[in-house]
Amino acid sequence: MTKGLSGKTTRRIRRVLEYIRLHVHTNVTRSEAAGLINLNEEYFSKVFKTHTGMSFKNYVLSEKMKAAMNLLANTNLSVGLIASKVGFDNFSHFSKTFKKYTDLSPQEYRRIYQK
Repeated sequence: MTKGLSGKTTRRIRRVLEYIRLHVHTNVTRSEAAGLINLNEEYFSKVFKTHTGMSFKNYVLSEKMKAAMNLLANTNLSVGLIASKVGFDNFSHFSKTFKKYTDLSPQEYRRIYQK
């Protein structure tokens, strides 16, 4: 169990983490996530950070980047399609965010890690 959180709260947060993973292609909001487990947004943010060590926004971005890295390494989908699949409407914004997160452009990442 996560330090300072009840078992019930930990299960609720895990439910949100699974929801984020399954809906990485959308823009899951803090309001939506808090509502999923019937918590107000402020309390949800505190509990979420206690459980994950990250803000909700940074966690969602991290999951989007992990999904993109997986797709780049394991598929031949275009970078533009991958950007769309992880919830980015703007290819340029995706590329800049990906580079900031990995220190590589999506194309460089694919060249290095594609199997």
